[in-house]
Amino acid sequence: MYVGILPLLLSALASFYARNKFTKTFLIMALITMILALGKFTPLFKILYAIVPGFNMFRGNSKFIFIVVFSLSVLSGIGAEYLQKGIFTKKKISTFFYITIAMVAAISLFLLIFFVFRAGYGTWHGIIQKICSWGDRYTTLPNLKDTGFLHATFAVATRGAVKLIILSILSLLVIGLWMNGRLRSQILIPITLALLFGDLWCFGNQYMVTFDARQCFWNKELLDALKNDTGPFRITTVGHFELNQGMAHDISHIGGYDANVIKEYSEFINLSDGKPVEEPRIVMEVAQLSKLTNMFNLKYILLPAHVKIEHPTIKPVFRDAKYALFDNTQALPRAFIVHSAKTLQGRDAMFKELSSPEFDPVKYIVLEESTNIIKNADTKNLPQEPHPAILEYSPNSVTIRATLLEEGYLVLGDTFYPGWNAYVDGKKSKVLKTNYILRSVFLEKGEHIVKFVYEPKSFAIGMIITLISIGILVPVSVFCNSSVDRRRY
Repeated sequence: MYVGILPLLLSALASFYARNKFTKTFLIMALITMILALGKFTPLFKILYAIVPGFNMFRGNSKFIFIVVFSLSVLSGIGAEYLQKGIFTKKKISTFFYITIAMVAAISLFLLIFFVFRAGYGTWHGIIQKICSWGDRYTTLPNLKDTGFLHATFAVATRGAVKLIILSILSLLVIGLWMNGRLRSQILIPITLALLFGDLWCFGNQYMVTFDARQCFWNKELLDALKNDTGPFRITTVGHFELNQGMAHDISHIGGYDANVIKEYSEFINLSDGKPVEEPRIVMEVAQLSKLTNMFNLKYILLPAHVKIEHPTIKPVFRDAKYALFDNTQALPRAFIVHSAKTLQGRDAMFKELSSPEFDPVKYIVLEESTNIIKNADTKNLPQEPHPAILEYSPNSVTIRATLLEEGYLVLGDTFYPGWNAYVDGKKSKVLKTNYILRSVFLEKGEHIVKFVYEPKSFAIGMIITLISIGILVPVSVFCNSSVDRRRY
C-alpha cells in the first residue's frame, strides 16, 4: 500500500499546523493501525496477542494498513486545505519547512552514498538475507549469494532510491510554492495533481500486469468433456497448472490459491499427501490421490497434454494439444450413506485411524464427539440403497433427498465449519464433524429431505448491531442537524 511522498508531507503539515481534536484523532488512528499492520515485527503486537481477548483470532493483520491509508488520506486533505487557504504564520512556516528540508536532505544524502555511489553494495547480501529471514516463506528463494541476483536487486533498489530523492525534492518544491503564495492556485493545482498522479504511477505501474484474457478460460472441447458429467464433481491439477480457472466455468476445484484456507482442511490434505501436518499451505494443491481425497468427490484430474497415467482406477477421458483429462473411478459421490461410526478424541487419534489401511470411508465414519446415536450396523446383509439425490446446491445451502434402508449417516463431501445447520424433514438436527473435515447428519430409516444451511451466529449478531446503530444514529443526526439550524436562525 502506497500513498505517495506529497500526501505524507501534507499529512505532516496537517499534524504540525492543525492541532485540533479532528486531526489528532486521525493521527492517533494512523499510528495505532500502523503498529497493528506491522504485526509480529513490533513488540506491542505480541503483548496484544497474548493479553487482549479475541485479538489472537485476527487473520491477515497487514490489512490494518487500509485504515492507515484512510487516516493519512484525511490528514493530507487537511494539509492541502491549509495550503490552499494559506492559513499559516511565518514562524511556523519556517520551522516546519526547515525541519522537513533537513530530514529530506539527510535521507537523500544517505541514499546517494549507499546506492548511487555504491557504498552499501558490500553489505547488500547481508541486508537481503536479513529481510528474507523476517517473514514466513512458502516458495523457494533464489541463491542469495549469486552475483547476478545481488547486482540485479541492488540496481532495482538504486532506481527506487533515485525516484524517492527526486519525488521528495519536487514535493518540497510544490509545498514551497504554495506557501510562497505568488503563483495562482489555477496553476498550482494542476502542478500538484500532476506530481501526485505521477508519483502514484511510478510506484503502481509495475503491478498493473496485462495478459490475454483468453488464458483465464478453458477451451470449448475440454468444457464439453466435463459438462457431459451431469452430477456434482471436483477436479484437481498438479502445481499451479489451471488451479483457479475452474471458477470461471463454475467447476469446483479441490485446491486453489489466494484463498483463506481452513486450518483443518490444510492439515487433512497434508495427511493425504504424506507431508508434515502442520506445514502451512498458501497454495492448496493435491500431490497424490488417496481414499481421503476420494471423500471430497475428487473425480477428475486435469494435467498438461504430455502427461500420461497408467493406473487401473484412472481412466483417460479427453486429450488435446494443451490438456489431458482423467477420470478417478474411485471418487465417492458428493453425498453418500454410511451405517457405522467410531468415536475418537483428538486430531492425532483421528488421523491415525483415517490413515490406517483398515479405514474405509464407505463402511464407517470417524466422529470426534460422543453421541448416543452412534451405532455399528451390519451392512453386509443390506441390499443396495439408492444414492442420495442432490436437489439444490449453492454456496450457502444444500438440499438432498436420501432413502435409508436402515438408520445411518448422510455424509456430505463438503468441509465442516461452524455456522452450518441441518434440517431433516424441516426439523433442526445436529451437524456432525465427520472424518475430521466433512459434515454429516444422522438419519432414521426411510426417505428424508435434508437441508444444510449456512446460518452463522456472527452474521445475525452483526445484523442486530448494525440495525441498532442505524436506529440510534439516524435520530441523533436529525436532532443535531435541527439544533444547528435553530441556532443559525
